[in-house]
Amino acid sequence: MKDKNSRKKPKSRRGTSFEVRGVTIISNPGPDAEERLRSLFTLIARYAIRDAQAAAEKDDAARADDHDEGEG
Repeated sequence: MKDKNSRKKPKSRRGTSFEVRGVTIISNPGPDAEERLRSLFTLIARYAIRDAQAAAEKDDAARADDHDEGEG
């Protein structure tokens, strides 16, 4: 009978805990960390500009198609 009751209780609180825990990041950047960060932001900016231009071109093409259909 004792085994039957112990199965209902969780063995550990690890899976049922909803506590917010803090995370600490210890960083020891290398001598070229600033340059690598600058390169990363440059790449992100290039891709963002390329995507924005592609979206604008697609939008322009759609507007041109709509305008052509209205004339005919």
